[in-house]
Amino acid sequence: NYGYWSVQVAGKQFGAHRAVAIEAAQSNVPQLDANARLNGGRFEVLHRAVFSRSGETLQIYGKNHFGLTVAPGESGKRNTVQQFMVETITLDDAGAMLAVSIGTPLIIKLDVEGAEADALAGAAALLKRNVLFLYEDERADEGNGISRHLMQDLGLDLYAIWPDRFPTIVASMSDVAEAKRQGLYNFAA
Repeated sequence: NYGYWSVQVAGKQFGAHRAVAIEAAQSNVPQLDANARLNGGRFEVLHRAVFSRSGETLQIYGKNHFGLTVAPGESGKRNTVQQFMVETITLDDAGAMLAVSIGTPLIIKLDVEGAEADALAGAAALLKRNVLFLYEDERADEGNGISRHLMQDLGLDLYAIWPDRFPTIVASMSDVAEAKRQGLYNFAA
């Protein structure tokens, strides 16, 4: 949540690419700004919530910087101690901010705490490009919602990102379930 992937892709070791870290939680923005400064301002920080439409205002609920939600019904399960409003941005609009040529591959670390389908609804243009989505299929999501959406609804290939070996193709939803049973939650599409 503090710009790890932005630091990596904007660093010389990975090619010094343009990067933007988008963060919905105002409480995280100062840490992101500090991380950007510590790393020579290599990436931009944007206080927004990734959503299906830009320029709207969402109310965010939750207890910690992780596990925030836009669904008020979910907040009761998370012992809400904070509620705040944040402006939205689509992945397409965020991608356009980078002003990279259409043939340039993009990497998007998608961490929107259960709002992945809404976020991806705002990525129609990006989905036509050479783009890699890195995401976590959360332990508590027994239905594997984000993986199911990416594979079945959007028709993307999925890969399990193992810490100790090369990524492996995920051929079915049962492969996702098995990877999660083994303690793996990081995937790419």
